Amino acid sequence: MGPIASLAPRPPPAAADPPAPLQRLPLGRLQTLRWVVFRPQSEEGEEEEEEEVQEEDDEIDYSDDGVM
Repeated sequence: MGPIASLAPRPPPAAADPPAPLQRLPLGRLQTLRWVVFRPQSEEGEEEEEEEVQEEDDEIDYSDDGVM
């Protein structure tokens, strides 16, 4: 019972503060990185861009199968 009570009050305060600043930082960074990687690839080689899109589609298809 000792370890459980100590773990319960720890997650709420620690996870209630970081979510706001942590979510804002990664979101902006990820979006910027995606745009930068997408722009140069499209100008240099369009073939590679299509391949990357197909890979993402595969992941979505898998999720659909699992849900059904």
